[in-house]
Amino acid sequence: MIRNYFGKKCLVIGIIFLFVGIYQISIESATIQNKNDTKSNLISQSTSISDIDWWPMYRHDQFHTGFSNSTVSNISGQVRFEIIGNTGSSSPAVVDNRVYIGCMDNNLYCFNCSDGDLLWVFPTNDFIETSPAVSQGRVYISSCDGNILCINASTGSLIWANSTSPGDALSSPVLDEENLYIGNAHGELICLNASTGTLIWSHDENERIWPTPAVDDTMVFFASDTGYLQALNKENGSLIWSYKIGTVCISSPAIAYGRVYIGSDSRKLHCFNATTGVQLWQYQVGLWVYDAPAVFDGKVYFGACDNKIYCLDAIGNSNGTTNLIWSYTTGDHIWSSPAVADNKVFITSRDGNLYCLDALSGVKLWNYSLGDHLNSSPTIVDGKYVWFVFVRLGQCSSKSRLRSFPEERSDEGLRQSQSELDRVGSKPSGYFIVRYLFWDQ
Repeated sequence: MIRNYFGKKCLVIGIIFLFVGIYQISIESATIQNKNDTKSNLISQSTSISDIDWWPMYRHDQFHTGFSNSTVSNISGQVRFEIIGNTGSSSPAVVDNRVYIGCMDNNLYCFNCSDGDLLWVFPTNDFIETSPAVSQGRVYISSCDGNILCINASTGSLIWANSTSPGDALSSPVLDEENLYIGNAHGELICLNASTGTLIWSHDENERIWPTPAVDDTMVFFASDTGYLQALNKENGSLIWSYKIGTVCISSPAIAYGRVYIGSDSRKLHCFNATTGVQLWQYQVGLWVYDAPAVFDGKVYFGACDNKIYCLDAIGNSNGTTNLIWSYTTGDHIWSSPAVADNKVFITSRDGNLYCLDALSGVKLWNYSLGDHLNSSPTIVDGKYVWFVFVRLGQCSSKSRLRSFPEERSDEGLRQSQSELDRVGSKPSGYFIVRYLFWDQ
């Protein structure tokens, strides 16, 4: 009897300890899980900004792919904000929640991505028709006053200015790891040290260089009013190869798959072997191809002055041809370059619309009417809460012409002007509208 009693008692006590142990383990597991969840959330929060695929320069990168890893969900159909300013064709650069854009009122602007508030303005002595490039806390821009400028991205203060580029700056600056490459109206393609602005080399073409150069690991590719596409050694600027593609070249090249893609006034898109300069294929369209193509997933996308957006096989055939995958017709010429993200193609047309097409089929997913001729290319950036596209109007109706900045500007324009900031207030005025579209997750 006593033995049974103690046996039962031990059994009860054992069960109690078992439940206590399970409860304690559950608490510890929950605590560990909560700590892990908190740590995961903190990691997610701390890396969310750095994980964003920003759009730091013309055509997104030094290769001019026009492709972003951004995810684009359902469009809300809303305009987040509008910024009134002066007309031009500069495409914005977007880095670290800031928008940088040059204008025909001689100013470089920096805006907050969230609400469009002006953070700073940097005045130059002439028009800015080019797109800025942003890297390591610095903004690089070229102005028609002949200066190439390096500006502090946070404060808008001047770091250095290089005036070795006489005449209008027509192409946008391109950056690789160390250097900056740019062309000008006097036919010079120059390479500068991005940190100091020191001239490394200059290649004299004697004809205007409109397009923005593209840069790979060893070469710089560009075209000019000579009608030639050329490849230079990026270390010293020596000519490697050249190929006549037209009379006047305005299209910027794009690099992918060991190939160079470029449009021409001969109504063609061309594909070359990047190393040898051998033309692999060409594709005939109805009118000129003015701007740079985008390259993604074995396809090349571009617009032409025959009002169409084209998608071609980027690799091509062995007989010097390639295959049309699809085309889409808009209501007017296309002077801008496409941007590709999330299997969607974004492009503006001079019919006043921003188009979003399915990248695989060319089916129109939506279009958004912006009301005026559009020359600037869209910029796509993936934010933590919204996805957005910045579009710059090339011309505006008279309703948008609120006021302009004074036409006269002193020679002391190569510095940040507090009086300019005071006069502008939170929004500059003039002749353009920047519209910020966004998507809900």
